[in-house]
Amino acid sequence: DIEYANWKGKNGTAIKCQPEVELFYRQLTHWVMRDNHLLLFILRLGDIPISSYLCIKYKSTVFGLKVGYNESFGYISPGNALILDMFKYLFAIPDIKTFDFLAACDPWKMEWTSQIQQTTWLKIYPKSLCGWGYYLTHDALKGALKRSSTVVNFKNWLEQKGLR
Repeated sequence: DIEYANWKGKNGTAIKCQPEVELFYRQLTHWVMRDNHLLLFILRLGDIPISSYLCIKYKSTVFGLKVGYNESFGYISPGNALILDMFKYLFAIPDIKTFDFLAACDPWKMEWTSQIQQTTWLKIYPKSLCGWGYYLTHDALKGALKRSSTVVNFKNWLEQKGLR
């Protein structure tokens, strides 16, 4: 709810914006919760939750899945305050050695570390007509478009015009 009520909800990147994404996160959290791997950090100001971070702990690594904050409290940087408290808590636990922010190397993540590592993705599709259809429409077509000289030329044109 924290991320949905703010800019992530408006931009369509909040978990609740797409029913299939929400279902995925619900199923994932139930699955990891059964094995005591789920970590949910919430920063409150009084009774008001102002920031949250959904994480999974596996062996000596904590993986940060989704972070959100209430933008009306942006003046006190609730996301940063939560991460600072979260790191103090996590790294006081002897068996935790690493926090992995996952995904893109965003500038806000680089405020917390100078170390990066490459991640490899493996996508697996069902061996069915629907699986092939999804692969063709979501990945094969996107890859072909990215390599297309027309698309590349259009991107270059946008950059030259200062529109990208």
